[in-house]
Amino acid sequence: MVAAERGMIMFAAAKEISSLDEAERQFQEAAAVLKKDAEGGKVKVLVDENHIGSKKQARGIEPVAGAVNRMQQVTQSNAEELSGQAETLPN
Repeated sequence: MVAAERGMIMFAAAKEISSLDEAERQFQEAAAVLKKDAEGGKVKVLVDENHIGSKKQARGIEPVAGAVNRMQQVTQSNAEELSGQAETLPN
């Protein structure tokens, strides 16, 4: 994987995490409004279920971000190793 591709993957993962954080914040604001205005317990149950789903989604992106980070580390290590080997080659 070339550095540009790796960078694009990392950028996309970071953007996704940021988007999930923003969605979570908006959800919390909407949930607060709905909880204040809700009549009966049905809306609260739905809001709570949605909140649980949102948290599961946010946790689901963590392994992706970890994998991207590990790929970056391996790529960096490979680049350093190849650079060292290239220096030992005769001109």
